[in-house]
Amino acid sequence: QPHKEICHFVAAAGAILTTDFICREYNTNWRYHQMKQTRYESGLQMLRQIDGTGGEGVIRSLEDIAPDIGRQIIEFAFGDIYTRKTLTLQEREMITIASLLAIGGCEPQLEVHINGSLNVGISPEKIIETFMQCIPYAGFPRVLNAVFTAKKVFAEIQGKTP
Repeated sequence: QPHKEICHFVAAAGAILTTDFICREYNTNWRYHQMKQTRYESGLQMLRQIDGTGGEGVIRSLEDIAPDIGRQIIEFAFGDIYTRKTLTLQEREMITIASLLAIGGCEPQLEVHINGSLNVGISPEKIIETFMQCIPYAGFPRVLNAVFTAKKVFAEIQGKTP
């Protein structure tokens, strides 16, 4: 019986070496493409979980002009960063909305991430409190822009016009 396991191992190793050889012959790297596909798939799943249709809309809006940016958002931001284990999705979204507020001029992205914050269970009150915490560091104008963006998102969710 042990020799059977060795035979299976040798067969699997042979398949990997054969695939490697074929990929080198055709100038491709199957391991890279396999990893890249996994990053994309896990990133897309995370994007859908956090941002829902809003995030997918952003990616679709880039398809005709800058599809590589959309792919980078999915693979890097959502596939590499958001899938890390140390912070919760709520903590990540609070950091994201505070960062977008501090940068300023990112209201469309802030709108998507306020929605994302709500999607991962952050209350509207906690979102506003996160913005309040930024006043001493980012200033009133940027905090007010973020609060008015949040007001718009909250109203849209409740089916009202802000």
